[in-house]
Amino acid sequence: MGDRKKSPYPEIVGGSIILYDYLWRWQQERGEEAGRKTRESVVAIRTAVDGRDTIFVLPITSREPDADRRAFELPEIEVRRIRRGQVQRLWVIIDELNTDEVARSFVLEPGCKVGDLSRPVYEALLAKLRAVPVVRRIDRAE
Repeated sequence: MGDRKKSPYPEIVGGSIILYDYLWRWQQERGEEAGRKTRESVVAIRTAVDGRDTIFVLPITSREPDADRRAFELPEIEVRRIRRGQVQRLWVIIDELNTDEVARSFVLEPGCKVGDLSRPVYEALLAKLRAVPVVRRIDRAE
């Protein structure tokens, strides 16, 4: 991937919480090409894919996921930290994700990083993500 300090958005790493126009799978299936609203999302991984600096983005939602969805509920203490004391149940959806090439992204903007998951919560999220048999991927770089 090269020197991340020279790439756009060096502050965005795995565990970063960013404001992102997440494109849901159902929106893509309807032919939509852009997310309908900006939402908090978690960067699961930032890595090189075919030599391109790429992020894998998971959406955060306050709507309790349907029983057939795979999700990771953020602990209350993490929500308080992320939301500056606000109490609300939040889930990270882990059975679908967006991939985005950082240098070519139409979605990333300066100042889009709004925080980070704590290390223990990020590691627990990754462990749960690894256990998902099929993750639907929506490539935003195309």
